[in-house]
Amino acid sequence: MPTVEELVAKLTPPTAYQRRPVNPELAAEHGRFVAMLPELMKSIPGKYVAMNDVEIVTVADDEVDALTEAGEKQPGVVHLARMATDQPIPIDRLILYRRTPPSRAAHPGAKHSM
Repeated sequence: MPTVEELVAKLTPPTAYQRRPVNPELAAEHGRFVAMLPELMKSIPGKYVAMNDVEIVTVADDEVDALTEAGEKQPGVVHLARMATDQPIPIDRLILYRRTPPSRAAHPGAKHSM
């Protein structure tokens, strides 16, 4: 019988298209991003851009880095970060289980020290 790790390794990661944000400020940014997307796919395919208004504030390899750098350059400003792609992107998986080490507290009759 395969282990949980072997089964998880065989799963194909789920993907999704980047959705239009519900925040009105970010929804406007998304529209501008979509208009710029063909050019971005030629110049920086697969990279993340963080933008506000029509300005690209930063380009990075992942969304967190793009937003962090943009926040450092323009603190207090709302930025939209998106990947320059027209393909669905992988969704990060959540770990559905956790292995905990055995402890004395898990055994009946164990004394707790506080």
